[in-house]
Amino acid sequence: MAGVIAFALALMAPQPARADGATTTISGTFGVSGAGLWGSQNSTLNFQNFYGPSWNTGFTSGPGVGCGFFGCFGSQLSMSTSGQLGVNVGLSATAGAMSATVPASVGLGFPTIVPHGQQANITINPAQFGLGVMNTTSPSLQAYTDLVIQAQLSASLQVCAFGCFINVGGQLVNINSVNQLASFNRNGNGLVQVVGISAPVIGQPIIIPGVLGSVLGSVQVNLPQATSGSGTSVLNSSASTSVLSLSVNATNLAASFFQIPPLSGVLGSCPDGCLSYNVLDATANLNMLVNQVFSLAPSAALTLYVAQTGQTITVPLGTSISTLGIAFPQGVNQLTIFPSLALTGNFSNTTTFALNPNFFLSGGAGGFCLLSFCTGFGPLFSVNFNLGTFNVFSQTFTSNIPLGVISGQPFTIVQQTPEPATVLLFSTGLIVLGYLARRRGTHARPRSLFLRESV
Repeated sequence: MAGVIAFALALMAPQPARADGATTTISGTFGVSGAGLWGSQNSTLNFQNFYGPSWNTGFTSGPGVGCGFFGCFGSQLSMSTSGQLGVNVGLSATAGAMSATVPASVGLGFPTIVPHGQQANITINPAQFGLGVMNTTSPSLQAYTDLVIQAQLSASLQVCAFGCFINVGGQLVNINSVNQLASFNRNGNGLVQVVGISAPVIGQPIIIPGVLGSVLGSVQVNLPQATSGSGTSVLNSSASTSVLSLSVNATNLAASFFQIPPLSGVLGSCPDGCLSYNVLDATANLNMLVNQVFSLAPSAALTLYVAQTGQTITVPLGTSISTLGIAFPQGVNQLTIFPSLALTGNFSNTTTFALNPNFFLSGGAGGFCLLSFCTGFGPLFSVNFNLGTFNVFSQTFTSNIPLGVISGQPFTIVQQTPEPATVLLFSTGLIVLGYLARRRGTHARPRSLFLRESV
């Protein structure tokens, strides 16, 4: 009897669970091509500002004019002036693009069979990034510098003795002019222009047609070069370009505006016979710089799609191992899971527009050459003003750029269920135990308290 009970208890004991496990890896190269540099594909960079002094002043001279019974007596001279002198500087950048490739992978561990009533625990490793590469192509730049001259001068003179026999006044000077000094690809025309001259010889002095000896200076133009960077977690690159370098003889330029002879120059043909002179030479040099720093920081996310339930689970991947538990719904003993890995790049572009102006002033110089014999004197004075480099514009443009999605191999997890033979044996054991207990109760004789054994 004891053996039967032990056998039945053994049938009712739970069966040991199978501990089968497997791993899978999702890997590939992610990337983007032709992404915008300024936050979105159609964004542009536009900058414009004025640099220079303005004034508004006047003065009065003389005792003044007073009027009485015998008339007006006295004199007074009044003058007033206002205006501004400086440069308009503009920079526009459109288009330009960024391309990048980032190798990445993630490993998963999962059970193929889990005990009945337990969830499926999936182990997720941190994402691994390989050596990525980022390339930026040159933006389409437009740069220009305009000379702004606005000046007004008014005067009045009044002289009175008994009566005012001199009473004159009015505006003596009224200049309102904006003249292009130099431009590169202004309004997208693809031209280099200096004081209205299209396509001057780069790096050579600029001559104004019809103005004798008008040597203005030279202009240099550079295009930003394509840059590239690499890295395993963050991709970095940078570029610094002198977009437009301008050297202008400001005094000769002003003289040409007012149609007077230039204040410095060369007459004749050297060395056969020429005369050089420098009454006043004020040269302005302006260097327009564009500095750019790019970075791309990739981040990864794992997506698991459960076919039997239609459930989609997205897990951002960090720097440590994590575990995700998925429960089996009622009546479902198998889960088919489709994994995929997605990458997003946080792109940053810091663009700085800088100016490096300096000025050189000289005068009181001259010389001549005759048949290869040359002599000269001066300059009597010269001053160099270097204002250094200063940033006039700096802005950071950021955007999140999708780098693609790569699907992995689907896998299946099965929930363990009791086998039919085990259920049958378990039920049989219960029946046998019940039968034995009933039979024992039927054949046993109860002992009477009133019966005594005969001696």
